[in-house]
Amino acid sequence: MAAIESNVTDGIWGDKASWMPQQIPVTGDTVTIKANHSIRIDNMTRLSGITITINADGEMLFSGRSHNIYR
Repeated sequence: MAAIESNVTDGIWGDKASWMPQQIPVTGDTVTIKANHSIRIDNMTRLSGITITINADGEMLFSGRSHNIYR
């Protein structure tokens, strides 16, 4: 389990450079998308078991045809 934060103002989830430390989040990680940062999710990304916090003015953008979000 790792605590990971967005590292760029406009990034892609599956790009290590988007995160600090530079690793792609996986199940069990805790992710924070910082204020004024946008992270794009593609249709191949699995978010299962990842705790995600999006700070004010941060955003998570979805691309692709369909997305299922479960609690």
